[in-house]
Amino acid sequence: MEITDQNTFNIMSKIKELFDPSKDISRAIEKVVTFGSLKSEHLKSEISEYVVTDKLKFNFEKVLDAMDAGMQSRSKEVGIWVSGFYGSGKSSFAKYFGLGLKKNYLIEGISFQERLINRINSEKIASQLKSLIKNYDPEVFLIDLATQTIAGYTMAPVGTIIYNEIMKWAGYAPEEKIALLERKLELDGKFDEFKKKVKEEKNEDWDALKIEDRLSAKGIAQDLAPRFYPNIWSDAKSFNITRIDDIESDREKMAQMLALIKRKTGKENVLFVIDEVGQYVASDDTLITKLQGTMENLKDIGNGKVWLIATAQQTLTEDNPNARFNSDKLYKLNARFPIPIDIEASDIKEITTKRLLGKSASGADELKKLFSKHGEMLRLNTRLTNVERTLYKADLDEKSFIDLYPFLPHHFDLLLALLGRLAKKTGGIGLRSAIRVIQDVLKDNTGDYLAESETGLLANTTHIYNVLKGGSII
Repeated sequence: MEITDQNTFNIMSKIKELFDPSKDISRAIEKVVTFGSLKSEHLKSEISEYVVTDKLKFNFEKVLDAMDAGMQSRSKEVGIWVSGFYGSGKSSFAKYFGLGLKKNYLIEGISFQERLINRINSEKIASQLKSLIKNYDPEVFLIDLATQTIAGYTMAPVGTIIYNEIMKWAGYAPEEKIALLERKLELDGKFDEFKKKVKEEKNEDWDALKIEDRLSAKGIAQDLAPRFYPNIWSDAKSFNITRIDDIESDREKMAQMLALIKRKTGKENVLFVIDEVGQYVASDDTLITKLQGTMENLKDIGNGKVWLIATAQQTLTEDNPNARFNSDKLYKLNARFPIPIDIEASDIKEITTKRLLGKSASGADELKKLFSKHGEMLRLNTRLTNVERTLYKADLDEKSFIDLYPFLPHHFDLLLALLGRLAKKTGGIGLRSAIRVIQDVLKDNTGDYLAESETGLLANTTHIYNVLKGGSII
């Protein structure tokens, strides 16, 4: 549809000229935030683009209040479930919250905490964040389940992944059984002698080998373990067939892990931020049950000092009519994650406006005139019918027209529903976020370059389809 009227007033020749010049519509915008990326240049770029809506501010306050009250009273309600559909910003929220609690975590000389506070722009939240760090100073660990591969497992329990990640963080081997051997050698004062034997007999540097060649490290460990601990392992075969679960229970591993963190950092307060938990465990009852056990151990052993934030596309409510994904299976975790945080899809319009579609003063004035002339016709011709009880009920007024042009409110509702379906089908692999789709429609390299079109032209579902099809998603 085109709503231009060249004879009514002088319009700008190109859509791209309507935008705030400080918002380069061609700048790099990631498909989604890479949860595990902690490179300074990436974090600086990410946080500088972060838009915090009023609803997100409420969620920051809610988590900070819960953690402060819980750590103060040693409450055992330590599970926080952050839900939101693919690309909604749930991972950004969890990642930045975690990094904001890392004391003295600097990005080019400025603490991440200060960078986050500047984006949130709330004195209350700034005070809460600083108070939580001052009083508790938790050690923070970020783990992305989407990137996990554990030797010997197809789908390792979340607790096992956390345990292995902490072992790697502490400098131990990434393989559970070898890490256990290293910890015992270290506690018994035999680790240096073990490394010396590896160098003398195998001409290998153990610290490098265990990371770069896990298979060779496993062979060396099973050869040497019986020599250091003959009362435990009579020969290499006995070490090889030993199951880690026969040595340490999940509860014992949790206790050992938290003791290790305290020994290495001097801290009892810990926050684990785990991304894509819902997607990871949803299809496997065993993984869900194991996660229940992990949270129970975390509560009992951590004594209110150890918290876990999990992100998911699914809510933990079986019948939430506003949720894009419910899960009757994940509902079993409801008692273990009693603090729900829902990152709402409705924020996408506001975030996209502020990050990408913001107009210059002259551009907004031009669109105001255009809407005054053609607004009623536009509302009539773009009205959707039979949507009163659906997600697609969107009102068009002057402000939303100016904010979202060349898109309409309906486009966002349709796009979010489509991305939700595609994320469920593909797991999000290769899928763009909503803001990235909007950007690609504006500057699509397939030849349909909407931003170069004359003012008055509207985006349509064909533009969106072509962008997604060009990414081989549909």
